[in-house]
Amino acid sequence: RIGTCGGIGIPPGTVVISNKLFNAFLKPEHITMILGRPVTRPAVLDPTVTDEIYQCGKDGDFQPILGGTLCANDFYEGGGCMNGAVCEYSQQDQMKYLRTLQQAGVVNFEMESIPLASLCKMTGIRAAVCCVCLIDRLQGDQVTISPETYEYRPCTLLLKYLRKKLEMENHPFVTHS
Repeated sequence: RIGTCGGIGIPPGTVVISNKLFNAFLKPEHITMILGRPVTRPAVLDPTVTDEIYQCGKDGDFQPILGGTLCANDFYEGGGCMNGAVCEYSQQDQMKYLRTLQQAGVVNFEMESIPLASLCKMTGIRAAVCCVCLIDRLQGDQVTISPETYEYRPCTLLLKYLRKKLEMENHPFVTHS
């Protein structure tokens, strides 16, 4: 998965390569409903792919970080935002929650990683998550930068990773210079 995210204690523009996923209960599992019953499945990423992507970024124009990712159920309340149509908690409660997440190793929020990782694990597909942070949630809830400033970063990193993998396999689509 590539995309954007909100950060916790990291500046906008930081590329996060997830090395652990957390659901709302701070567990690396996907809880879904099947035939009216809750089913829990592991949601883990491929550590080799994760590390290979991270290594590809170490010598680039920006330095990615490895960190835990919270997969929220929704954009506003699930992510602890104060600027949604409904908010039934105080800013003090929000900050306490964000600090709890930070202490658990969470550095960013997004909303797709847990079901994706669970499905990929079940089907034997190697998966990783790479997102660029648009906001430090410890500084507020409103994105103040233009996403276009940084949104190319995960794509650039993953294209570098794919090119390296294809070169290692001497793939005919890769020209050698």
